[in-house]
Amino acid sequence: MIYEELNRIWNEMESRAAESGSYDGLLRQRIPGKWSYEYFVGLSVPAKERFFYFSVEADFLPLPEDFSVTRGFRAERVQFPGASRPCILLRLLDASFEDVFTSLVMDLVDQMNDASTQRGRVKTFLNRLRRWQYFMKGYREEGLSPEAQRGLYGELHFFETVLFHRHGAEILQAWTGPERAHQDFQFNTCAVEVKTSIQKEPQVIT
Repeated sequence: MIYEELNRIWNEMESRAAESGSYDGLLRQRIPGKWSYEYFVGLSVPAKERFFYFSVEADFLPLPEDFSVTRGFRAERVQFPGASRPCILLRLLDASFEDVFTSLVMDLVDQMNDASTQRGRVKTFLNRLRRWQYFMKGYREEGLSPEAQRGLYGELHFFETVLFHRHGAEILQAWTGPERAHQDFQFNTCAVEVKTSIQKEPQVIT
């Protein structure tokens, strides 16, 4: 399974939904490949919400409170009409996270495929979802804060006006600010920390 393959499936579903016009329901497809279990992706119409799901025996179905709340996604228990077993379903709530959602589904399937039992598969799903939740907490939907924007501007301004004209684009390798290093620029013999202030004539910079 590759990233492009999952996106291709969802994009085709969206095209089919657009062509069908007034269709209202769910489009579903098994994820292709050799897996220990069957995994599915789908699209709700007309909302065009992407989702991922897999079926489990009722005895291994988590309680609703076992599902962690994740920004942009929602995990829940569902019972599709006519299905013999319930499912664990993960829905994408915010379309701006489509690329992240694809990566999340890939990771879940890869990890769950190593589980030898249904109980282990469900446990892996919950644990991986919590790890992704922790990861997503470090990112703001609206982008950088005003303070972070000022800091980024200062680093780029220093690079353009001081470093680039003297050393060229290769000196960009010395920029360690995005890696949250102790200094924004680290060279072989020294390091530089850039501070940006919005005061007109600051006497002290913290």
